[in-house]
Order: sequence, then structure tokens, then C-alpha cells
Amino acid sequence: MNLSTRIREIRKKHHLSQEQFAHKLGVTRQAVSKWELGDAVPDVDNIISISKAFNVTLDYLLLDELTDERIEYEEKKTKVKFNTNKGFIVLLLSSIGLIILPIMAKFIQFREFEVFGETYDDWRLYLNIAPLLYVKIILIIGVVLSIIYLLFTFFKESIKIFLNNIR
Repeated sequence: MNLSTRIREIRKKHHLSQEQFAHKLGVTRQAVSKWELGDAVPDVDNIISISKAFNVTLDYLLLDELTDERIEYEEKKTKVKFNTNKGFIVLLLSSIGLIILPIMAKFIQFREFEVFGETYDDWRLYLNIAPLLYVKIILIIGVVLSIIYLLFTFFKESIKIFLNNIR
């Protein structure tokens, strides 16, 4: 597969028109069209821009044939990045939830005062009332599991090597 085919493949994989692809790289649509037809070759700066913008290696763009190992590596790299993002999102949402819990406890204390005219003196006691307690437990589990997930994602290869050496 040559450079022109790879550029077209990358553009289509990201569901971009030639115009959108060109805009992302800061070139004209005609330039992209010529690259894809093989009538012209992008300069080194544009090849590097494509590599960075679409998370592909220069080897992938420039070498005619890639070994199966290299293709597998490229796919794993993209998958790990996506999986890591999922872990960070879960960690972020769980952390935000834990930060909001004291606000919710204070709100419950305020509502209880409005309804009953009296409350516990310390708002922290409301964190252990059934609804907030369940939410707190779920959020803590979310934080712990997302940290474990992220650690496993980052050190997956090291763990495999370690386990293979034990056998």
C-alpha cells in the first residue's frame, strides 16, 4: 500500500471529506486530492502533520508494506488510548460525585430543618443516611475500580511478561 492509499484510508477511517481533511492540516482540498490520486506527494511537514493529527506513525505512512506485528501494534496503541480515556472518565465522574456528596448532605440537613425544625448539628452525619450512604459506596467503588483499571491498562504488557516469567 502506498502513501496515497494510506492518506485516503486515514481520511475515510475518520469520516472526513477532502475539504475537512485539508482544513485540519491547513492545506487546500486540491492538495489532498492530488495526494490521494498520487499526482503529488505531501512534503515532510505535511506528512508529520498527518501523523500527529491522526495518531499514526511515520512508518505506517511511508513504508509500502507493514508486517503483521506492526499493524497489530498500531491497532493496540489506538485501543489502549481509547481504554485509558474510558478509565479517566469513570475516575473523573466518580471523583466529582464524591466532591458533591458533602453539598448534598448539607442540602439534606437544610431541608430537614425546614420540615422538622431541627437537625443534627454536624452535617457529616447525613453522609451515613441511607440514600447518601449508598451513593457514597458506589462512588468509592467507582474510584477504586477505575484506578485498578487504569493501572492494569498502563502495565498490561509488564504484567504479561511477569506472569510468563513465573511459569
